[in-house]
Amino acid sequence: MIFSEINNEAAGFNLCFPRSHCPRCRHVLAVRDNIPLLSYLCQKGRCRYCNGMISIRYPLVEGTVAVLFSLLALDMGWSYSLLGLLVLSSLLIALAVIDFEYLLLPDQLTLSLLWLGLLFNLQSAGFVALPLAVSGAACGYLFFRLVEWIAQRLTQRDALGMGDAKFLAALGAWLGVEALPSVVLLAAEFTLITYLVIRWRRKIKTVPQIPFGPGLAMAGLLVAFFHR
Repeated sequence: MIFSEINNEAAGFNLCFPRSHCPRCRHVLAVRDNIPLLSYLCQKGRCRYCNGMISIRYPLVEGTVAVLFSLLALDMGWSYSLLGLLVLSSLLIALAVIDFEYLLLPDQLTLSLLWLGLLFNLQSAGFVALPLAVSGAACGYLFFRLVEWIAQRLTQRDALGMGDAKFLAALGAWLGVEALPSVVLLAAEFTLITYLVIRWRRKIKTVPQIPFGPGLAMAGLLVAFFHR
């Protein structure tokens, strides 16, 4: 499960090895410990092996995914587009959570998202024609590299990471080149709102680095839903 591997991925592991484990005692989790929502409720939010508290993030993410999938299925019914949106939203949520907590967009997820988008749009029932998907991936990557180059010249420091460029390229592969302006604009708005909320809640003048990935994920999901 992608969501049970979020800590593993952020710690530098791949998505398959080692198996899901408790971040406190490192004990490998059994299948019964990985059932979304039910495992958390049955174990009262604690690890079966060390009795340590399990982060509330896990049931929140799993519950969000369950609600989102249900709403998409009710709205669309079974279709090729629904399959694409389920895959896309799963990876977007995983990337958003990882980037928000660890300032990391793993290549294993961003590049998988990119290739899955191209494969999805190979079919005529995809979101966009394949040439638009390919050009979207290329333009998304090049756009962020250009922005990064300009930002480095102006600020003399890294303003954006390579992961953001790959992430936007992946969204371009799913949504096509024509959707990129909307994605970037919405992502910037979401990130600015996040910055202002954090600054207001913490009542500080300077805010730690705000990741752009969650904004891209939210923007990509919205554009995908209304662009389908």
